[in-house]
Amino acid sequence: MQVGGRVPQQGLKISREDQERFYFFSKPLLKKILNISRKLGGGHMQGHSAHYFIEIMSEALRFDAQFALASTTEVTKMAAGTNYTFDHSAIGEVVKFTERLLADHKAMLLEPDAFAEIMSLLNIYVKSGWPEALDLLWKLDDIFR
Repeated sequence: MQVGGRVPQQGLKISREDQERFYFFSKPLLKKILNISRKLGGGHMQGHSAHYFIEIMSEALRFDAQFALASTTEVTKMAAGTNYTFDHSAIGEVVKFTERLLADHKAMLLEPDAFAEIMSLLNIYVKSGWPEALDLLWKLDDIFR
């Protein structure tokens, strides 16, 4: 099918450099979303918005791991009030995020603030009843013992 006289490209590849440039160009907007969400009812975010934000932060781990971790934790806290943490897609995204964090940024987790952030994030999902989050907490304990 042609669009506007040309055939759309399937699986368009964007270089890592362009992805990083776009991320840092967009980061002020992401911060603004967080600021507005903080002001809504003492901190509020709808589940679907939280999910998309966490997906973005999962990709941002490659460029900005500390912000990605802190933002994912904050967004999860804000979305917990809307029962987002009980959604199966939520735990799936957080498991993927955490595994990527452990694989690529283990040294960062040796820092007390970062370690506290990941523990806080996973504990939210443990309290929501997800055994996957408890497994990741045990994995963290084994790795950093």
